[in-house]
Amino acid sequence: MNNKEKILLAALALFNEKGTKGVSTNHIAKAAGVSPGNLYYYFKNKEDIILEIYKTMVIEFDCTMGDTREITLEGLERHFAQIIEVQWQFLFLMRESHSLIERDERLKAIFQEQQERRLKEIADELCQGIQAGLLRPLAEEAVRELAEVLWIVSLFYIPFVASRGEEITKETVTTSVARMRSLLNPYLILP
Repeated sequence: MNNKEKILLAALALFNEKGTKGVSTNHIAKAAGVSPGNLYYYFKNKEDIILEIYKTMVIEFDCTMGDTREITLEGLERHFAQIIEVQWQFLFLMRESHSLIERDERLKAIFQEQQERRLKEIADELCQGIQAGLLRPLAEEAVRELAEVLWIVSLFYIPFVASRGEEITKETVTTSVARMRSLLNPYLILP
């Protein structure tokens, strides 16, 4: 593992544990076992590190969305399980997404592009579910609205729980996916 990878892994672990506000580049360098100068060789500041981690998360989500799977209830459950793993791996991004994109225009631009892409992917998967007979027929507008609500729940459930003062655990992430599933339940055609 090279120093850049060490820095990113250390930063991810610290951000997940303490949040981004409580972690400095010096904390990251120390946790990675590199000098602050070495950290600055790869990253100008903490925002650059966060941006790089976000890009890594996008790749991980691409793997789950691009995964070819049969359109079945079991396939849907596997897909939700993959989402849980990615959300847990990048917990701080799920917890702090709104404040992070408001502080960094570069991150905001990438986030907005990814959001539109994810909404289309979710809508496409819903249409595939309808074509496969897993979901009841819906008008195009209803598909788009359901995709938006699923996206909102996936993105904002964790900050919602945190706003209540509750600890965020892997069970919390699992519950967020259960909420997405509950949104789909009225549309499912069960054998």
